[in-house]
Amino acid sequence: EGGRATVRVGTSTLELPGRALQPGAATLAVRPHAIRVHPQPVEAANRMSVSHAIYLGSHLEYELDGPVGHLFATVPAGGAMIPQGAEAWVTFDERSVALVPG
Repeated sequence: EGGRATVRVGTSTLELPGRALQPGAATLAVRPHAIRVHPQPVEAANRMSVSHAIYLGSHLEYELDGPVGHLFATVPAGGAMIPQGAEAWVTFDERSVALVPG
């Protein structure tokens, strides 16, 4: 509506440019830095399992599995790393997520 699309990703709802796509299932392109990884539950977040976690100096890299699929995320270093096997909660930065025409 109005050039915008409301997109549901698991328990998250995103408002994105519609790119003239029709309503229905869609493909999203999500940059690794657009995935926000939280150690505790936050509103509208998707609960995931950390399948891989590594500290690389300037950032952390996570691989996560859950109801929205397998995700690869990069997070600036600064907080405590969520260990492999732990639960994490994921949200998305809408500025780095895009609908992809099929």
